[in-house]
Order: sequence, then C-alpha cells, then structure tokens
Amino acid sequence: MNWKETISREFKVAFSLKSQPLLFRIAKWSIIVSLICFFHSEPFFWIIVSMLTVLGFALHFYYRSKTNGWTKSYGMWKYERVFEDKT
Repeated sequence: MNWKETISREFKVAFSLKSQPLLFRIAKWSIIVSLICFFHSEPFFWIIVSMLTVLGFALHFYYRSKTNGWTKSYGMWKYERVFEDKT
C-alpha cells in the first residue's frame, strides 16, 4: 500500500459517520473546547495538552497496528460497519 492509499484510508476512517456517531463527535468536541476555554490560563495547561496528544497518538497507532491499517475488526472497531462493500 502506498502513502496515498494510507492517507486516503485514514481520512475515510476519521470522517466516517459509522466509526463514531455524529452526536458523539459533537459532544466530544464540545467537551474538549469547553475544557480548553476553562483551563487555558492554568500554568500546566500546555504540559497536559502535550501529554494528552501523545496518549491520543499512542492509542491511535495501537489500534491501527491491531487492525492492520483499519483492514480488520478489533475491539470496538468494526471493519464491516465502516467499510461495507456497496457493489
């Protein structure tokens, strides 16, 4: 698989309404933005944001490795639900 196919698959997973429901995404981003607005002036804000970013990437790449690049089901990720064959 070349890098264009890899990037394309990542975007397909990221923006699929079947991988995360729209209401969940809205709630998730509302909470994230609210927390940023509330805590942005705290002294350890950027350290916490950096740690959460690293943990988020670690979780992403862990799931990506377990699913062989989003090509098989693992845990809560269901390949068949997101990449149904429409032919």
